[in-house]
Amino acid sequence: MDALEDVIREERNRLSLAISEDEWDLLRALTKNKKIHKYENYHSLLRNLFVLEYKDDDGSWFDVNPVLAEAKELDR
Repeated sequence: MDALEDVIREERNRLSLAISEDEWDLLRALTKNKKIHKYENYHSLLRNLFVLEYKDDDGSWFDVNPVLAEAKELDR
């Protein structure tokens, strides 16, 4: 289990380095409402897999990549 946590932590750190402060603002907003309002602002987040799209019977919704879920930058 410790090895798995280490891999997740390393991947979270790697991904976090590539995210700008403006993108962190978008990610924080996304964690609250699970919707993308201005798609063009989120395009790079989707492309870089910082945000994932999910689909269920109610349609599409979005959320931060689970690897980033515990990033300290999301708590600001």
